[in-house]
Formats: sequence, C-alpha cells, structure tokens
Amino acid sequence: MPSRRLDSRKPCVLIVGAGLAGLCAAVTLAEAGQRCLLLEREPEAGGLARSLTLDGVTFDYGPHVLFEEDSPGGRLLVDILEDGPVISRRFAFAIQAGGRHFAFPNHFDVLRYPWRYQREILAGLLGPRRPGDDSARGELSAKTGPGLYALLFAGMLRKKSALDGDALHRHWLLRPGRTVHGDLEPLPRQSKLATLFGIITRLRRRYLYPAGGFGQLPDRLLARFTRAGGRSMLGCGPIAFSREADHIRAVTVGGQRIAVDQAIWTGPMDRLQQALGLGGAPAPRFEDILLVFLTYDCPRPPRRPFVYVYHPDPEIIFNRSSYPASIFNGLGPSGREGICLEITPGAVPGHHCIDDLVRRAIADVERLGLHPTARLREKKALLLPSALPVYDLGYAARMTAARRDIRAVGNLLSVGRLGGWHFCMSPEAADQGIKAARAVLAKSCGRRDP
Repeated sequence: MPSRRLDSRKPCVLIVGAGLAGLCAAVTLAEAGQRCLLLEREPEAGGLARSLTLDGVTFDYGPHVLFEEDSPGGRLLVDILEDGPVISRRFAFAIQAGGRHFAFPNHFDVLRYPWRYQREILAGLLGPRRPGDDSARGELSAKTGPGLYALLFAGMLRKKSALDGDALHRHWLLRPGRTVHGDLEPLPRQSKLATLFGIITRLRRRYLYPAGGFGQLPDRLLARFTRAGGRSMLGCGPIAFSREADHIRAVTVGGQRIAVDQAIWTGPMDRLQQALGLGGAPAPRFEDILLVFLTYDCPRPPRRPFVYVYHPDPEIIFNRSSYPASIFNGLGPSGREGICLEITPGAVPGHHCIDDLVRRAIADVERLGLHPTARLREKKALLLPSALPVYDLGYAARMTAARRDIRAVGNLLSVGRLGGWHFCMSPEAADQGIKAARAVLAKSCGRRDP
C-alpha cells in the first residue's frame, strides 16, 4: 500500500527495488528534498537483507553481519544500526575439509597448518603473481598455494558459483567497486608488506549486528525515507514504462500513471531489459539460491565459534551452513538451535526438486554430526531466484554489451547487486544506491544552474 499520496502529474524520482541499494538511494534523495517514489514487488522491504522467524529463531536471508567501513554506504548502515541495540563480536568463519575446520580470516590457526601449506602461503605472499591469469583459481593459488586451493577452495567455488575456478573471473572474489554505469573502479594497489599487515589487523576484527536481526536495517531505512517525505508502494505488482526517444517519461503501477523525471533501477537487470523491450541484449549470469532453515531440539547451548562454515566436499549438498546462535552469542531461544543451509541448485548435478534438496540437506546435517534428524523440529525452504551474480571469464564484454542499451536511456541508472550485475557485500550495495542518488542530484542541480 502507498505510504502517502503523490501527485502523479508532477515528475518524481522513481526508485525500483527496496533492497539496500534502493533504500539507500531513496533515503539520500528524500533527505535532499527530492520527490521520490519507491516501488517494491515484494510485500516487505529489504530484498536479500531481510530476516524471518522460524520456531522462535531469527534467521537472515544470509547470513549477514556488518563491519565498520569508511565509505558512504558503510557509514549510513552503521548510523542506522545505532538506532537500536547492537551485538558486537569477533568475526570468524571456517572451511571444513580434510577432517578439520580451517579458521579464517587467517587466525593463528594458520600456524597449525601442515608445513607444506605454510610454505606455500608464504611463497604466495612474498612471490610475484603470474601475469595474464584472470581466473579465480589463479588468484587464490597465487595467495594460498596449489595445495590449499585444491583442498579448500576448488570445491567451495564450484558449489557456490556453479563454475570451476578456472572458468570463474577473479573479480568475483575481489569484488571491486563500480561506478553507476558499471565501470570498474581501480583496485587498491598494495605492497606485499601492506597485504601482510592487512591480514594481521583483520585477525581481531569485530562485526556489528542489530539485536533483532539484520532485517531491522531495511525496516529502519524505509521508516527514515518515509519521515523524509518519500512515498513507497510495497507489493506494487507489475509496472510498465512509458518512453519517448531516450527518456522514461512515466511509470504505470496499480492502474495509475505517474510522471517520472529520473529513474534508479535496483531489481534484476534482466527484468529491466524486458521492461525496456531489449529482447536481443546479452543476459547477465545469475544463479538461484536455495536457503533451508532448520530448527533442532538442543538441550544444551552448542558451541559455535564460526558465523558460518563452507563445505567444499562434493558429497555434502549445501555449500555453506550458518548459525544464528553464533551471531546472537547465546541470546536466542533456549532448548533449540537454528541452522541455515545454502544451496546453489545450478551447481547440483542432475535435476532435483526443492523437496529432494531439502531431504538431502537434512541428511547431511546428521552426516556432519551437527544434529540427528530425530531432533528436527521445524523446516522451511526459500528459493531466491536469480539472486547470485556470477562472473565467468568473458563477463566484462557481456556486461558492457548488456549495459549499452540501458545507458542509452538518458534518465535511467541501473545499480546494485541485481541491477548492476554486481557481486558485493552490504556496504557496497549501499554505496551503489548512494552513488546513484548523488548522480541524480548532480543532474538536477545542473538543470537549475543558470
């Protein structure tokens, strides 16, 4: 339902998609005095930053945690976070392989690695990188050595992205920033010594997390947008653009035609191509994500030192397990534990229905010794279509071609994880929205200047 009425005859700034990119764009514009309309096809805001409750356990569409980042998006999210209670703990995740958990980000656990792996890591940190190899395998092998790559990362990349490391572009790992037009921002150049120092400083890094679940962030952003005078329509249904030459002049939603001055799109890029009638444009590559939420009887609080654990073993159906008990640090309901399992269906050989994948996942939880199936309390599966941007080695040329016709629309920007085909974390998604908002404001100021 609309948050407030908007005169449909006066052109507004249209924002499509109420994930973090769209919400941060909307807040920035509304607080700058722009007339804004925010559209979201889902009945609630948040996109991939939402939370849900199952059997009293709070789960995220994630997991997600925040780190303090010196960027506009990072600062805005931390500012929003401070509107309520915050959990802060030292961050750690792990990769389970070879009969043990390998802890990251490079805790002193590395000193317990077999000497072969320690020697290869040192050689990678201090030695030159092989030029001309843009693959994820080349990037990781140069840093960790071939032994650890084969043990930890080869299977993890394949199960997560549905591509082998040889076919996956290293930008998928490095996640460089992008402009509002999708152009790469330069990666920071660091000496080997600076890289080593960065690894050491991250050993004690703490995360920040809203005590009511990550979904509180988009809820608070939406409330802030509304207080600034913005209008939102959640569960808006289909939309249609009216174009004249190289501009979007209006959007039709819910039977109402609303004049548009400028537009920011943060939904899936392929849907924008369809909305603009760009049938021949190259389609960006996205993979579906299946999240399986489980709760188990658990009389004693489990020890979960890791926020999440990757599972490169091809015999385990899920690529990652995450633990609300770790994030909440014992603040969840007693007598039960929640586990979230992440599956990339496109990486599973053969055709499988969701029920089959869920059954296999539950069996693998028991196989890993996490919980016996007999203690299962509740389960819920959630398919997120086209939620994971993936970069193969030829992605850059396809991205340029896919964006060419979009850039030809003079008052339209397509940004964010989905709208920009931009694999990124939450602060960068927020940055994308703020960059787009600032571009809109700069254009508006330019028109007003004499």
